[in-house]
Amino acid sequence: MRILSLSTIVGCLLTGVFARSSVYIVSDKNTVTENIPEVSLNGFNSFYSHLMDTSSQQPALFIQESVDQNDQDVLTPWISSSDIFQRKVDSSLMLVLSSVQFNKDILPDMDPSFYVADNNSISYVGIAENTMEHILNKYEDSFATFYTNDKAAFQMGKEHLDQTLTLPSMEAVYESFKSVFNKRDTGIFDMNKDADQLFIREVVMVKTLFDSKELVTKIDLNLIEMNSLELIATEYGANSDQNKQAHLILSDLITEYVIPAFHELNINHSTLSTIVMTPYLKQQHKRDVLSTSAINSVCYPTLEDCNNGTASCSKQGSCIAVKDDCFTCACDSTFTGESCQYIDAVGDFQLLFWTSVLLIVVTTSVVGCVYQSGNTNEGGILMAQSLPKQD
Repeated sequence: MRILSLSTIVGCLLTGVFARSSVYIVSDKNTVTENIPEVSLNGFNSFYSHLMDTSSQQPALFIQESVDQNDQDVLTPWISSSDIFQRKVDSSLMLVLSSVQFNKDILPDMDPSFYVADNNSISYVGIAENTMEHILNKYEDSFATFYTNDKAAFQMGKEHLDQTLTLPSMEAVYESFKSVFNKRDTGIFDMNKDADQLFIREVVMVKTLFDSKELVTKIDLNLIEMNSLELIATEYGANSDQNKQAHLILSDLITEYVIPAFHELNINHSTLSTIVMTPYLKQQHKRDVLSTSAINSVCYPTLEDCNNGTASCSKQGSCIAVKDDCFTCACDSTFTGESCQYIDAVGDFQLLFWTSVLLIVVTTSVVGCVYQSGNTNEGGILMAQSLPKQD
């Protein structure tokens, strides 16, 4: 029993350390593989740049020069079999969901196209932002919608538009939420909790974005980042009813509203939808949730003030609402500080140190068990079969 419990602990720790993100690619033509491959973040970046036609090199040459052999083996069939690499994608949607515990609850009828060896949602948002910026700078008639850090922004070519999307009072937002997702147990959420409010506001805001969206140009770019699942899991637990209902509501939002609206809007254009689900990492939340004293010392009255005052949390975290009129940085698991400006080396060292200690203990226990099972004083027998005696 001692070995089993230690192995379980080590397994949980290793799952957190080596967690990977699930990436779903929905395009005009898809490559179907029997086994779901895994690629590096660099490989995915190269792959996505070709899906969006933002690389100046020939696809095969660029892949060979940019990624390792494993990524080449995975990505080359996509390049050679899909015509999408030979022409520009007119309209794209990148949807990043962080801290997903139950992938199949959100996209029950789809398997990931890739696993990517990176569990940081900021990495994927950065890839999408860089790609969209390249297109916006190149094509003046391109239009982009950004929804990150609970804020919507719009851009036409190089010009940032003075356009806003506001929601009514929180009470009205909650009533709309209950009405739209009435087949789910929406009453399970507590409007007195910040995590629940942010989740409901995110869901209603994203739906409103696509309900009110009009095709203003041929090139339509969309980046949606949703982080509230992490707060729900932190508040109630990863296996709580609230977290499970939140996953099901996101499934309804994506499959019944967002993707159908995006494709209907661009019915005559070549489209690409990329859905990234970063995993829920239980051990990171104790480090991500800021203490009361830290919140009081870095409290900004608005989301915009928080982003401006911290340079968007140094691009290594995101501003979140922790109470009324108080926004502060929630840093990625490897960063710390008021603006997420420092690397949190201590926490990572401790995690690796204790994982190593547990591995040593498990190995020692297994060796001890094997030794005892073969000890003659204990009557242990390593080989029990004997041959029949020959006359």
